[in-house]
Order: sequence, then structure tokens, then C-alpha cells
Amino acid sequence: MMYALGPDAKTAISDAIASDEYAQYGISTAYTEPEQLTAAIATSTRSAVTN
Repeated sequence: MMYALGPDAKTAISDAIASDEYAQYGISTAYTEPEQLTAAIATSTRSAVTN
């Protein structure tokens, strides 16, 4: 999750998203196997049911 507050919040988010570090983070956390996606959906479904 990413957030920013203040008068320059949109600029701060834009700069962070455009950074190589954020891109590498996105790549490293992306689901690349069917099992990962299946587990994420199951977790999300369980969470929605219990909340």
C-alpha cells in the first residue's frame, strides 16, 4: 500500500511510482505462478467472508 499526504502528495506518489526501486518491488512481488494467485484469491475470499 502506498499513501502520501500534504499539498505535494500527488507529486510524491508520482515520483515514487516512477522510481526504479518501486518498479523492482512490483516485479519482485508480482504473482507469476498459478498457485500464488489461487492462494491470494482464497485469502481474499476468506477475509471478505469473516469481515
